[in-house]
Amino acid sequence: MFNYKFFSLFILLLMLSFVFLPIEVSASQPIRIIFNDRHFDTDVPPVSRNGIAFIPAKAVARAFGMDIRFFPKYNSLSLWNNNIAITVFPRHDTVFLSNIADGSNKEIRLTAPVFIYRGRTMIPLRFVAEIFDLSVSWLSASRTIIMSSPRPALPSRGTAYLPPAQPNLERRRMTSEEVTTLVEPATVQIQLHMHKDILRGSGFIIASNGLVLTNAHVVRGVENLYIKLKTGERFPAQIIKINNRSDLALLRIVDDTGRTFPYIRHRAYQSSVFTGDTVISFGNPGSHRWFVSEGVVTRISGLNLAPAWAKDYPLIIHNAYTDTGSSGGVLVNLYGEWIGVNALTAVNEELGYAVPADFFYELLEGNYFGLNCDWESLWTESFMWTREVKRSKDAFDKGLNASNGSQEQANAWRESLAIIENIRFFPSMYVSLFPELFHLPRLFVSAIDARIVYYSYHINTLEGRAVWKQDERDRLWNNIELAVNEYNKEFHRVSLLVGNQSAYKAELP
Repeated sequence: MFNYKFFSLFILLLMLSFVFLPIEVSASQPIRIIFNDRHFDTDVPPVSRNGIAFIPAKAVARAFGMDIRFFPKYNSLSLWNNNIAITVFPRHDTVFLSNIADGSNKEIRLTAPVFIYRGRTMIPLRFVAEIFDLSVSWLSASRTIIMSSPRPALPSRGTAYLPPAQPNLERRRMTSEEVTTLVEPATVQIQLHMHKDILRGSGFIIASNGLVLTNAHVVRGVENLYIKLKTGERFPAQIIKINNRSDLALLRIVDDTGRTFPYIRHRAYQSSVFTGDTVISFGNPGSHRWFVSEGVVTRISGLNLAPAWAKDYPLIIHNAYTDTGSSGGVLVNLYGEWIGVNALTAVNEELGYAVPADFFYELLEGNYFGLNCDWESLWTESFMWTREVKRSKDAFDKGLNASNGSQEQANAWRESLAIIENIRFFPSMYVSLFPELFHLPRLFVSAIDARIVYYSYHINTLEGRAVWKQDERDRLWNNIELAVNEYNKEFHRVSLLVGNQSAYKAELP
């Protein structure tokens, strides 16, 4: 007899097998991660256990530019950067989170314990999202995790010169060629006329009325400024604002025709920049003009941009090609947004350092260029000059302590002279824009010249080109003291005139 009950059960099981078979096949596929609009590769794929997604700790460290270290003695793993430290223990559901900035610590209980998979420490994805304030979504059909960082709205305030920032409503990822076509017309060459020399730097236009952003160190102390466009057109320019701490300066193209200039419309915060992001650098490095290079963000790390100021800035460190002349050039992402201004180059490491766009707003909050700004610029440069003078003096003193007439003494004194002669170029070329400061660079050069004569006399007597006389030595040393006293006297007078001496990190040595 035909068993309808058995047949019905068989058909039901068969149908269920077809229903669940695709899910089982899908579950065997690896989980993919899209992080800030790009595919995020990991050497060990994320896994799911009991409905909880886990991601390798090593991948987290790479994504957020963190260092990672395993401590066998405590069977723990630590991830840390300048801001936070995360310590996890395999097979435990407790994590220790430390805020490096304020020294606070707290214990966090995970939804599932950490475990080892294929040699990697796996931590819950939800914990990562909460710690770094990520939005996370799950596409079950493609087994894809979508993670994105918060993108705060850009400040909308404007200034007398700069219109309010506009949000990038059509934000889309572009090819390198598209970004270059969009950005390159707004990049400029900054020509610096200093006496008979013409030096070059980089910059870029940020508003249609001809506002140009560059580094403070590119333009401070420059006698005449000119902006050259990619078209070959050349315009005089003037400094509108300057911030020596963040090494940024805002210039204005002097043009009375009412024309509009191509400019970079959108910018993005540092929070949108992550290790591994593709970036494109524009500038005039070395002998190149309007050079475009592509690289990736290697990390974000704090650095003091000017030794005169006691503040570290988080810099975007990348491996796109930069060199002397790149300073002030723009660094952009693949959305055509400028994210930083190239400020430093580590030639030996083949790395570029860019000031994040965030600090452009610090520049905007400052006053328009005036006597205080000119004084601050001069002080920033003279701090570096004085450091070199001290380095030269230390080398000379080393020679004094060496055996009289020895090769060691000769080498030390030649080194001392080379340092002081090299630094003389910088204050002699520096031109303040306000007459109250005109005398300071000249007086600094006079003090350097007196020291050059003094060092040269010692070298000449050592090498037999002059006869040693104590009176002559005393006279030359007295000239140094007179010149230094004259400079210090003028420095003190100007600092009282400006009235912001207390803003400085330290007095000049």
